[in-house]
Amino acid sequence: MTVTPLAQCAFRLAFAYILANQALSTLVVPSLAAEASTGVSAFRAPVETFQFIAVNALLIVIAIWVAFGIRTRLVTAIGLVIYAGYTISSGGLEADNLGIGIFVAFGLALPLLAAGGGAFALYRKGWSGLTDL
Repeated sequence: MTVTPLAQCAFRLAFAYILANQALSTLVVPSLAAEASTGVSAFRAPVETFQFIAVNALLIVIAIWVAFGIRTRLVTAIGLVIYAGYTISSGGLEADNLGIGIFVAFGLALPLLAAGGGAFALYRKGWSGLTDL
């Protein structure tokens, strides 16, 4: 066994972690925060609440698919574009962490786009392997 399948699996899991972390930190964590004086949730959703929830749910689904290695190249490309667009539109590149996060996500996605998910992917040929079950 070579190091390449392990590295591909590590890149896949790290990229999935970045996507899930972004989605959960912007959707779930603000809704759990409560003000100490009132006990009421301090969640202030944007005006486009439906789109906000839909993009975060899509990022979570993409993170799950990347983690399991389902259609890794295609899903990684879609996830990278959605993550970068969502990050830029929500906070811009003024904050230091947002710009760094996009570059880290791109760095983790580049090997996945080039080589795929590796030997430890759940379904290496996408959904075509499910017809034989």
